Amino acid sequence: MRSQLEAERASRAQLETQLAELQAQLATQTAASAANQAELRSQLAAERTSRQQLQTELAFPREELAKLKENPPPATAQNPAAEVKLPDAADLLNQLKKANGKKFTASLQDVEKILESLGVEES
Repeated sequence: MRSQLEAERASRAQLETQLAELQAQLATQTAASAANQAELRSQLAAERTSRQQLQTELAFPREELAKLKENPPPATAQNPAAEVKLPDAADLLNQLKKANGKKFTASLQDVEKILESLGVEES
């Protein structure tokens, strides 16, 4: 009987040792999990802050775009180059000849074609 009691005590001590080891492992894993959760929460907060900043930065351009869609600027404001008035072909040819001297070989028809390709109507 005594030997059986000693065997049970030894078995109980061994089980208590295993239990203590398992509890220590559980505590370590719980601490690691808590640290991991804290890191993930921190990353999530940073991502939310970043997203909120981006949304704030995009809010103004979106408002401006909505206003432009509602009230588009006139065609002349969209294409200011269309407002440029060039002299008629003959005057332009004379100015080019004066600027380039004797070596200038374009004709009045050349200048008219250039103005036509630019979309300039003759006055």
